[in-house]
Amino acid sequence: MKKLMTLLLALVMVFGLAACGTMTGTDAAKESATPETTDAAATDTPAEDVPEAAESMVPQMSDISAKDVLDRVHDYHEETVGSSLQLYSAAATLLNFCKAGGPDEASFAQDVKDYVGKLDDAGKEAFRAQYEAVSGLAEQITKGDVTMDDVNSALVDSDVSLEDFDPLAFEHQQLDAFNDAVKAAYEG
Repeated sequence: MKKLMTLLLALVMVFGLAACGTMTGTDAAKESATPETTDAAATDTPAEDVPEAAESMVPQMSDISAKDVLDRVHDYHEETVGSSLQLYSAAATLLNFCKAGGPDEASFAQDVKDYVGKLDDAGKEAFRAQYEAVSGLAEQITKGDVTMDDVNSALVDSDVSLEDFDPLAFEHQQLDAFNDAVKAAYEG
């Protein structure tokens, strides 16, 4: 009798596990898509408006501050997992800040000086190297040395975009001023 009960319990467990394991990748994808569809339906948002809601998560150029740029630079760590995404995100944030015009040079120069001033000596040297890499990539993008297709491909998984960026129309004054502000923060 005990053997029969053990066998029945084992069969119940096997069928239970088999039922749980039958969800395929496409079923999982459908299941993860269901809440998004439900949310759109619950808010009476037409399906074509859902991508616009996702785009609102991307910071607008006018919302980018010097601190946002500096934080992106600080978050970039060469030769780590995701470092190229971090590098491209930081460069794109820098270019978006410069393209938007940002605040006046004196204002962001003070922000840069304050930011760098809070770092210890090792942090300052690391930040300098990080900024050189980021500003170098930004310069390559503005000169067309890196194609916009490559840039946008690198930014696919990022919350930053350079979709409407035109390297030929980019004016370098703001980028040069930001570079000068970083240099001045190390000299002063």
